[in-house]
This record gives sequence, C-alpha cells and structure tokens, in this order.
Amino acid sequence: MNLLELLLPIRRNKILFLLLILIFSGLTWSGLRLIPDIEKTTVYFTVKPLQTETQSSSLDPVESSMKIAETIAGWAKNPAFRQAILNDADIQIPSFKRKLSARKQNRTNVFWTISLYGNEQKFSDKIANSLIKTFTKEFEDFNKNNSFPFAITNPKTFNSMQVIPLSWEILASILFGSLISLFSIYSYVSLIGKVSFTYQIKTIFPNSPSLVIPEKIGAHDVKLLEQFLTTFTSPKLIGTFPEAEKHFEVIGNHNLKIETDTPILIARIGKTKINELKNLKAIFGEDLGIIIFEK
Repeated sequence: MNLLELLLPIRRNKILFLLLILIFSGLTWSGLRLIPDIEKTTVYFTVKPLQTETQSSSLDPVESSMKIAETIAGWAKNPAFRQAILNDADIQIPSFKRKLSARKQNRTNVFWTISLYGNEQKFSDKIANSLIKTFTKEFEDFNKNNSFPFAITNPKTFNSMQVIPLSWEILASILFGSLISLFSIYSYVSLIGKVSFTYQIKTIFPNSPSLVIPEKIGAHDVKLLEQFLTTFTSPKLIGTFPEAEKHFEVIGNHNLKIETDTPILIARIGKTKINELKNLKAIFGEDLGIIIFEK
C-alpha cells in the first residue's frame, strides 16, 4: 500500500478532517491557556569543609563536601523540614512537597528550587527567605559536635518565570489537533465496516483482475472501462453500493447466468461493505473482474 492509498480516507473526508483539526486544535489551545505560568526561585550555595587542627589530613575535602552536599539535597524530602519552612513563613502552600526540590550539581554545589503557580507567586520571596533561615538553623545543628565541620557560601537567590512561548502553543495545538483528527477518521472508517483501502479488496480477491479508477464515478474514462470489459466473456455488472445503478446497467445476482456470464463487481472505496464483497466471493469465487472507484 503506497502513501496515496493510505491517504484515501483523508481525501474522501477532507471537509470533516479539516473541521476536526479546527475543533481539536481549538480545544488543545484552550487547554494550554489554562496552564499557569510558573515562577521558579532558586537558592544556590556551595559546600566547603572547614580546616581544623583535629581534622585528619587524609580526608579528601572535595569528596567529603560532595557527600555533605548529597545529604543537604536530601533534606527537601523531609516533611518536617518542609513544614518548618512554611511555619517560619506563616503561610500554607498546597502540595508543597511537589514544589520544593533540591539537587547537587558539580559535586559541591547545591540548588534549591521553589516552583509556585498563580497567586502563590506573591509568596516567593517570603518562602525563599524562610528556606534560607530554616536551612541555616538546620545546618548549624548538623555541624554541632561534628569532628569535621563544614561551611556554606552565602546563599544566592534568583527568580525566573517559565512561560510557554506562543509559537510553541500554536505548534502544539496544530500537531495535537491533527493527530487526534487522523485517529478519529481512521477509527471511524474501521468501525463502519466499509472498504477504506484498495488493498482490502485485493486481499479478498487476490487472483481476480481489477481496474482501479482514480476519478469520481460519472467522471471516469469510459473508453478505459469498456476496454477492461472486453477482456471478459459476457461481462455482467453487479453493483456493491446503491449509487452504482445510477451510472451503470447492473443486474442482480439471481439474473446472472453462471454458465456463460462473467460477473464484474463495481466497488467504491468508502461505500462498498466488506461483508458484501465476502458474500459475493462465496457465491462466485474469484472467477470475476472488479472495477474499483477510489473516489
């Protein structure tokens, strides 16, 4: 099956396909517009060991700082630590555990990130200050009675807004709308039980000669069709869809003389039922011809 044949359902349902693209693209656009902008506040500092007289000279400063940085990053997963931040700021943020994260970067650097949406963004500075205050206290407690104390550089804070670019929203809406429309069209043609592709007919009648006509019925090449019919003995046209009798002299199955006549099935993509073709094969076998209209 080539690309042109694969696109037959789209070509036959062009208006419906375009309408579905507009509808689904519009719905996708509306959904994307509902996604709020995200304000991200990042608190950054570096962990470094303090040199003391009791500190072992065999201690690797970089390796030890790296391990401490990993420990500090893990505090973001501590519910008590998160609640202490909110208590100090005297505010409540729903699902705060999903809006606070920390990660170690480049061995000894630690990044704390606060992601806030909508009305929560007015608390970004307050929560950032509370984070620094709570962390400093926790870090001081951590250093108490520690044979190998550590220090951190002065925390640096910066804010950024994450906004989906308009061009991305438009592109995503068109792509998603097109994909859903394609899925809808192909799902529809597969459910109605009618022939959607030329190969489906040739699969049912693999050994029967067929003439594929790309033009619409009534606007086809009459001489080409007549030449095809002359290759059969006493050809008799049998319609497989209602409109066939409006353009051709078709006969019913019961009027066909099996001993002398050759049945010529007139099929149309999107109109002929698959079960109708299977029934005709059960009656006539494959000793017949097929005229296939793609439009």
